[in-house]
Amino acid sequence: MRPTLNAAEKISRFAVVLAIAGICWSPPAAVAQDIVSSQLRQGFGMNKVRYKDFDWHFVESEHLLLYYEPEFTDLADSAVEYLEEGYAHISALMRHELSTKPPIVIFKSHYEFQQTNIIQSFLPPGVAGFAEPLRYRMVIPFNGDLDDFRNVLVHELMHIFQYDIINRGPVKRISNPIANPPTWIMEGLAEFATQESNTIDEMVLRDAVLTDELLPLEVMNSSWNYLPNPFLAYKQSHSLMEYIAANFGPEKVSRILRVWDSQTDTDKLLERLLDMDMRALDERWQAHMRKKYWPLLQNRDYVSEFATRILQADDIYRLYMAPSWSLGGDMLATLSTDGVEQHVDIIRLSNGRLVERVTENMRAVVYDDLTFNDGTVSWAPNGRSIALVGKKGAGDVVVLWDRYDKEIVDVLSFDGLEIVEGIDWAPDSRRMAFIGTGFGQSDVYIVDVQSKELTQLTGTPQRDAQPNFSPDGKRLAFSSKRGSQFDIKVYDFETQRVSTLLSTPTDDLWPEWLPTGDRLLFVSTRDGINDLFLYDIKHSDEAAHREYTGVSLAPILDNLRRLRERGADVVLLNTFYDFELIYAFFNGF
Repeated sequence: MRPTLNAAEKISRFAVVLAIAGICWSPPAAVAQDIVSSQLRQGFGMNKVRYKDFDWHFVESEHLLLYYEPEFTDLADSAVEYLEEGYAHISALMRHELSTKPPIVIFKSHYEFQQTNIIQSFLPPGVAGFAEPLRYRMVIPFNGDLDDFRNVLVHELMHIFQYDIINRGPVKRISNPIANPPTWIMEGLAEFATQESNTIDEMVLRDAVLTDELLPLEVMNSSWNYLPNPFLAYKQSHSLMEYIAANFGPEKVSRILRVWDSQTDTDKLLERLLDMDMRALDERWQAHMRKKYWPLLQNRDYVSEFATRILQADDIYRLYMAPSWSLGGDMLATLSTDGVEQHVDIIRLSNGRLVERVTENMRAVVYDDLTFNDGTVSWAPNGRSIALVGKKGAGDVVVLWDRYDKEIVDVLSFDGLEIVEGIDWAPDSRRMAFIGTGFGQSDVYIVDVQSKELTQLTGTPQRDAQPNFSPDGKRLAFSSKRGSQFDIKVYDFETQRVSTLLSTPTDDLWPEWLPTGDRLLFVSTRDGINDLFLYDIKHSDEAAHREYTGVSLAPILDNLRRLRERGADVVLLNTFYDFELIYAFFNGF
């Protein structure tokens, strides 16, 4: 099972992901021991709400059966292409052909995916798909990004190969099951089959090395349900497989599962495969990682050298996310969770204390649950309105709450749009920009909160993200994926045209206007890591930008959530180790 990258999840959510993965990976007798998440226990056995009747069609290719809804034939065609390419790659890597054609079900959105009855457990936002081991079924939602879709399909297909190799077919898995290898082997292989390490992987691993946060292999070899950082464990597992392939040969990777077939102890497996035990492998890999990343300390700063902490998560179940400034700049509205329920809270910056719980008594009345996507809380420039996104039925709604009158002003819903994220208010506090996902793609929309008029600004099959109004409200900057990387584009409301501001071979993300309106802050991977850059629009012919070092050393996983400027003040959201908000001050803007 593979977690998503664009939904920053806390340990409680990853525990759910991993518990479901335990169902996928474990023989029937061990299932109960793997379901440890309290959220999963609450959801298991309950009847799922079905909001629609699905009209399933299927297509059979050389190696698989794909089920889809007929209005998404193009998506199904892409899925078959990705899966057949993935099958060829995995088959060559593992030197194995599947014993049967796996049935694969694709959904157009995560909310429809949650309605599947293939497993009865609740599927939280962090679950990007799953592979079911008894019948070799795969279930995958589309999140609006074809690259993500491809990666998840291949990741889960590798799990099907793993089940088939270990148990020699689905029938034998039922009649004579063999315990699966540890999660780091299963997930490391699945990530290894999906892609080479990307800039996010590099950032996560680099920060873990430089802050001495790497998880010992002995810890990763046991249950992942209570790991302090499961997402880091995914990246370490991937890196370990790359290390084995590079230093011992790719054939060692292909033999891991076959060696496990007769040896169910990790030390014995590694001794037979690599002539070393788990401790020796861990020591060699960690030494390799230190040699790779320690030289970077000469030119990089720790976040504590230039940032002051606002909020500290006081336990592993608490998360703060999606901060948004108040009018006076002395408070933040932010998503929070205590591991059981999600809230929108107003926090005072001077002491980090709770001022008000905006969503008190809203759940089950106004919305079913809050959504932990990017930019799902936004405080209007007039200081009065706070917009928040919640799931209601089969889609998202935007709740408008009046800070002064302490009441809900309106609840906005949008036909055909299932997911709403990236909310940004216009300076007039009347319009909102957001990313709406529906009809099989994600695009930029504008809504007038008084007239309810909805305008779609973009309409491409690839993914748009992170809209941000200019200070005068005449332009809207946003990230837009074209090909395999994100560019920064600008929509001009007077000309009603979209222009490309930044386009490089790497990702340029999270554009944020500075108060003068002639410069943009953005995150870029142009030097191989995530860092802050400053772009001077007036001198665009010179591509003027400036790097602020040290930002990516904050363990943020592309989570410079809502770089909301107030003069020279910037809020960063640290979601990787301490799950805290950081208040950073930069000079020279």
